[in-house]
Amino acid sequence: MEKADNSSYIHNKKRLELIAFIIGILCFSIVFIPFTRITMTGHAWGDMISISLMFIGVTLTSILLKKYGRSPLLIFSIILSLSFPIYLVILFVALFTGLIEFGP
Repeated sequence: MEKADNSSYIHNKKRLELIAFIIGILCFSIVFIPFTRITMTGHAWGDMISISLMFIGVTLTSILLKKYGRSPLLIFSIILSLSFPIYLVILFVALFTGLIEFGP
């Protein structure tokens, strides 16, 4: 009976880690990949989807980090989930250093 509980614990941990990683991949793809990019295109719904996925991914990953400890998959998934703020930092640095133009 003890082994069944332990395997169920490991199975739930892996499933939740995988869900957090998939949410992180979704966040990365809707922010950086041109074919699926819906963030910063001029539509509010795209930004709201990306921000809500970011909050869900960061919340789930931080809960899992506190509960189960550090895991490379969790660290990678929180980095992927934070791709929208990372994109904004890259955008503002490029804007202020002159790599991209301010006007149209």
